[in-house]
Amino acid sequence: PRLSGERLERFRSVFDEEFWSTIPPVAGALEACQLLVSNGYTLVCVTALKNQYVGARSRNLANLGFPITDVVATGNDAAERSPKASALAALKPDAFVDDFAPYLVGVDGPIHKALIIRDPVGSPNTGEMLKHSHSQHIDLLAFAQWWTQIGHATNQE
Repeated sequence: PRLSGERLERFRSVFDEEFWSTIPPVAGALEACQLLVSNGYTLVCVTALKNQYVGARSRNLANLGFPITDVVATGNDAAERSPKASALAALKPDAFVDDFAPYLVGVDGPIHKALIIRDPVGSPNTGEMLKHSHSQHIDLLAFAQWWTQIGHATNQE
Protein backbone atom coordinates (compact mmCIF):
# COMPACT_ATOMS: atom_id res chain seq x y z
CA PRO A 1 0.00 0.00 0.00
CA ARG A 2 1.06 3.60 -0.61
CA LEU A 3 1.94 5.15 2.73
CA SER A 4 1.11 8.67 3.82
CA GLY A 5 0.96 10.78 6.93
CA GLU A 6 2.13 9.20 10.17
CA ARG A 7 2.68 5.77 8.59
CA LEU A 8 4.99 7.29 5.97
CA GLU A 9 6.92 9.25 8.60
CA ARG A 10 7.34 6.12 10.74
CA PHE A 11 8.66 4.26 7.68
CA ARG A 12 11.08 7.08 6.79
CA SER A 13 12.37 7.26 10.38
CA VAL A 14 14.45 4.12 9.83
CA PHE A 15 16.34 5.87 7.04
CA ASP A 16 18.99 7.09 9.44
CA GLU A 17 22.79 7.48 9.39
CA GLU A 18 23.32 3.72 9.61
CA PHE A 19 20.86 3.01 6.81
CA TRP A 20 22.43 5.53 4.39
CA SER A 21 25.93 4.23 5.12
CA THR A 22 25.10 0.54 4.50
CA ILE A 23 23.00 0.39 1.32
CA PRO A 24 24.14 -2.42 -1.00
CA PRO A 25 24.67 -1.54 -4.66
CA VAL A 26 21.98 -2.18 -7.25
CA ALA A 27 23.05 -4.88 -9.71
CA GLY A 28 25.10 -3.38 -12.54
CA ALA A 29 25.32 0.12 -11.00
CA LEU A 30 29.04 0.00 -10.17
CA GLU A 31 29.86 -1.32 -13.64
CA ALA A 32 27.70 1.42 -15.17
CA CYS A 33 29.51 4.15 -13.26
CA GLN A 34 32.91 2.71 -14.12
CA LEU A 35 31.92 2.63 -17.80
CA LEU A 36 30.85 6.27 -17.74
CA VAL A 37 34.05 7.37 -15.95
CA SER A 38 36.20 5.37 -18.38
CA ASN A 39 34.51 7.34 -21.16
CA GLY A 40 35.51 10.63 -19.57
CA TYR A 41 32.45 11.53 -17.51
CA THR A 42 32.51 13.02 -14.02
CA LEU A 43 29.79 11.57 -11.81
CA VAL A 44 27.90 13.47 -9.14
CA CYS A 45 25.19 11.91 -6.99
CA VAL A 46 22.28 14.33 -6.61
CA THR A 47 20.04 12.87 -3.94
CA ALA A 48 16.81 13.97 -2.29
CA LEU A 49 18.28 13.17 1.13
CA LYS A 50 18.38 15.55 4.04
CA ASN A 51 21.78 17.26 4.22
CA GLN A 52 22.56 15.52 7.53
CA TYR A 53 22.97 12.21 5.68
CA VAL A 54 25.36 13.38 2.92
CA GLY A 55 28.42 12.09 4.78
CA ALA A 56 26.88 8.67 5.34
CA ARG A 57 25.83 8.36 1.69
CA SER A 58 29.24 9.58 0.46
CA ARG A 59 31.04 7.03 2.64
CA ASN A 60 28.69 4.30 1.48
CA LEU A 61 29.33 5.03 -2.20
CA ALA A 62 33.10 5.32 -1.66
CA ASN A 63 33.26 2.07 0.35
CA LEU A 64 31.45 0.29 -2.48
CA GLY A 65 33.99 1.61 -5.00
CA PHE A 66 31.71 4.02 -6.86
CA PRO A 67 33.71 6.68 -8.74
CA ILE A 68 31.44 9.49 -7.55
CA THR A 69 33.21 12.86 -7.12
CA ASP A 70 30.54 14.54 -5.01
CA VAL A 71 27.20 13.95 -3.31
CA VAL A 72 24.70 16.80 -3.34
CA ALA A 73 21.69 16.59 -1.01
CA THR A 74 18.58 18.54 -1.96
CA GLY A 75 16.06 17.43 0.62
CA ASN A 76 12.75 16.04 -0.50
CA ASP A 77 10.49 19.08 -0.31
CA ALA A 78 8.95 19.59 -3.71
CA ALA A 79 5.54 20.73 -4.72
CA GLU A 80 5.39 21.12 -8.47
CA ARG A 81 8.94 20.36 -9.52
CA SER A 82 11.76 18.06 -8.58
CA PRO A 83 13.63 18.88 -5.39
CA LYS A 84 16.72 18.16 -7.49
CA ALA A 85 15.96 20.74 -10.22
CA SER A 86 17.86 23.68 -8.70
CA ALA A 87 20.98 21.61 -7.99
CA LEU A 88 20.91 20.27 -11.54
CA ALA A 89 20.51 23.76 -12.98
CA ALA A 90 23.67 24.78 -11.10
CA LEU A 91 25.64 21.66 -12.12
CA LYS A 92 24.59 21.80 -15.79
CA PRO A 93 25.18 18.10 -16.47
CA ASP A 94 24.82 16.49 -19.87
CA ALA A 95 22.50 13.90 -18.36
CA PHE A 96 20.41 13.30 -15.26
CA VAL A 97 19.44 9.71 -14.52
CA ASP A 98 16.84 8.79 -11.91
CA ASP A 99 14.48 5.90 -11.17
CA PHE A 100 11.68 8.14 -9.86
CA ALA A 101 9.83 9.97 -12.64
CA PRO A 102 8.56 12.82 -10.42
CA TYR A 103 12.20 13.85 -9.91
CA LEU A 104 12.43 14.63 -13.64
CA VAL A 105 9.64 17.22 -13.45
CA GLY A 106 10.95 20.76 -13.80
CA VAL A 107 14.50 19.76 -14.74
CA ASP A 108 15.01 22.20 -17.59
CA GLY A 109 17.57 23.19 -20.15
CA PRO A 110 19.64 20.94 -22.35
CA ILE A 111 19.94 18.24 -19.67
CA HIS A 112 19.10 14.78 -21.03
CA LYS A 113 16.61 13.22 -18.60
CA ALA A 114 16.90 9.43 -18.45
CA LEU A 115 14.43 7.36 -16.48
CA ILE A 116 15.34 3.98 -15.07
CA ILE A 117 12.14 1.97 -15.29
CA ARG A 118 11.25 -0.15 -12.30
CA ASP A 119 8.41 -2.52 -11.54
CA PRO A 120 5.28 -0.61 -12.58
CA VAL A 121 3.20 -1.94 -9.68
CA GLY A 122 2.83 1.02 -7.34
CA SER A 123 5.40 3.03 -9.31
CA PRO A 124 4.90 6.57 -10.57
CA ASN A 125 7.00 5.60 -13.61
CA THR A 126 3.97 4.99 -15.82
CA GLY A 127 1.50 6.87 -17.98
CA GLU A 128 1.77 10.65 -18.13
CA MET A 129 4.91 10.72 -15.96
CA LEU A 130 6.89 9.10 -18.79
CA LYS A 131 6.61 12.28 -20.85
CA HIS A 132 9.15 13.96 -18.57
CA SER A 133 11.96 11.65 -19.73
CA HIS A 134 13.97 11.82 -22.93
CA SER A 135 14.93 8.16 -22.69
CA GLN A 136 13.97 5.13 -20.62
CA HIS A 137 16.18 2.22 -19.63
CA ILE A 138 15.77 -1.05 -17.76
CA ASP A 139 18.67 -0.22 -15.41
CA LEU A 140 21.66 2.09 -14.98
CA LEU A 141 23.99 -0.21 -16.89
CA ALA A 142 21.66 -0.19 -19.90
CA PHE A 143 21.68 3.61 -19.79
CA ALA A 144 25.49 3.78 -19.53
CA GLN A 145 25.95 1.40 -22.45
CA TRP A 146 23.45 3.31 -24.58
CA TRP A 147 24.86 6.72 -23.61
CA THR A 148 28.47 5.79 -24.36
CA GLN A 149 27.55 4.02 -27.61
CA ILE A 150 25.76 7.01 -29.09
CA GLY A 151 28.93 9.05 -28.73
CA HIS A 152 28.10 11.94 -26.43
CA ALA A 153 30.83 14.45 -25.63
CA THR A 154 33.06 13.40 -22.74
CA ASN A 155 34.30 14.98 -19.52
CA GLN A 156 30.86 16.14 -18.45
CA GLU A 157 28.92 15.78 -15.21
